[in-house]
Amino acid sequence: MNAVKRIIMPLGVAGQAEQRLKGALAVAKHYQAHLDVLFTYVSPRQTIPQSIFGLSKETMDSLTQTADQHAENLASDLKKLFTKLCQEQSVSTIDDSQPNQPASAKWHHIDGLRSQICAQQGRVADLIVAARPSVPGPSSLIESVTTLTGRPVLLMPREQETFKADRIVIGWNGSAEVANAVDKSMGMLQAAKEITVLTTSERMGNSPDASELSDYLAWHGLTAELVVMDAGSASVGEALFSEAMSRAADLLVLGAYSGRQVREMFTGSVTQYVLSSANLPVLMAH
Repeated sequence: MNAVKRIIMPLGVAGQAEQRLKGALAVAKHYQAHLDVLFTYVSPRQTIPQSIFGLSKETMDSLTQTADQHAENLASDLKKLFTKLCQEQSVSTIDDSQPNQPASAKWHHIDGLRSQICAQQGRVADLIVAARPSVPGPSSLIESVTTLTGRPVLLMPREQETFKADRIVIGWNGSAEVANAVDKSMGMLQAAKEITVLTTSERMGNSPDASELSDYLAWHGLTAELVVMDAGSASVGEALFSEAMSRAADLLVLGAYSGRQVREMFTGSVTQYVLSSANLPVLMAH
């Protein structure tokens, strides 16, 4: 990853807003970068045809006006929280005409579909910081920013308020997706104190295997410990995170949303495990 200068963070109406903002600000401070917080909202007026419910125009107007006012009030409260946290974290709040501050942030309130807006804005950012979804299952936001931007996504636990990347674990399966994730994390790897390449016995011997990745990292002056994992009765995702946690990892690097999900590990099932259960930051790339 080249120098990180602009980070975006999508923010919706789900909970843990204070922890999520603190976590994103910690990432901005880690990189001495600018953070754009994108609060997005879609009015029911734009998405729900009144004919579905058979409601009168007056009733629908009343309902949407109430929803819109609630969103405005929430946005106002969250912006105040954002400003307060920036002051507490010594992060400058600036406008777009001052891009050279060491660590800065700006609040944006945008009407529109969050997945579309963040997929567009992500293409002109160096890093996208997103919180793990609040409910299990597929996430249109995470899928959009991962597959449609060409940028790395840093998926954070919703409650995490700090960030560092001293100990990094790479979940290697030889796919183009994880190779891209390694490339996008190279700046982090260069600054890390400890790197572990984690794979499975089934994957060893299938080129490029984890030993070949270790050799590649050595060309960049990096020393990595190679660990061949036996998942046993656990899922690959569960075993991967268990091993990473046992090593006190600060960050896990993974490929995401592979087109070969049936044949590849660390792809479909692992991506879904990340979305539902990740308890440490994960840098993902497609």
